Amino acid sequence: MSDEAHTLTAAPNPSNDGALPQYGTLGDNPQEQLMQLLNEILTKINVIVAQLDTLNATFAGNHAVQANNPAPPLHPNRQHKRYRGAVQQH
Repeated sequence: MSDEAHTLTAAPNPSNDGALPQYGTLGDNPQEQLMQLLNEILTKINVIVAQLDTLNATFAGNHAVQANNPAPPLHPNRQHKRYRGAVQQH
């Protein structure tokens, strides 16, 4: 995991009144500030998407390994313990 994952926390709210975190007032160029904030949000979303892609690939890889290497069948005398009487015919 990259260090960027640790930057996904919101700014602290010193008043602790449940309001959304404050990023300050808009200055002389509010459009530029809003674009910067939007770029930060999109960067964080891209980090999350990349992490989900990695997790999905890991899951798919693990699933493929299990599908290619199934558990060996139980000895016929032990079938009843796992399948409660459903003995497979050989």
